[in-house]
Amino acid sequence: MSRDLASDLRVAQQGIVDTFVQIQPLLRSYVHAKPKIREMREQLLAYLGRQDEEFFSHLRERHYHDREAKKMIEFLMHDLKDIKVQYLIFFEKHSGEMTSPYLKDFPKDFVEFSKLILARFKIEDDYLFPLVKTIL
Repeated sequence: MSRDLASDLRVAQQGIVDTFVQIQPLLRSYVHAKPKIREMREQLLAYLGRQDEEFFSHLRERHYHDREAKKMIEFLMHDLKDIKVQYLIFFEKHSGEMTSPYLKDFPKDFVEFSKLILARFKIEDDYLFPLVKTIL
């Protein structure tokens, strides 16, 4: 892990944020939003997949002496599990079926889900990336 990883994650975050922005004007037209939703799904899957057990294990190893860092790493791991559950729920509800009973909920669900992801990105900017940068 290195500064490059933090930079790579930031670039991936920005790609996801850009997709959120592109979906915003399409919230009332699920047909038009659907391709961007698929793109967002793939971007998030790849992004969240990078923060796997090996990633956090390496962080824990590098910060074994720092109690506060270890607590933060544990928090980040736990929070990521919650994010992944919300990811699964959101995309299960909005899998792209035109006859979905949740179609009318899409605008509200998207706004709530995007706020959740953006809050996670803020936490990562504030806490995860500094931990990653310290392990050159």
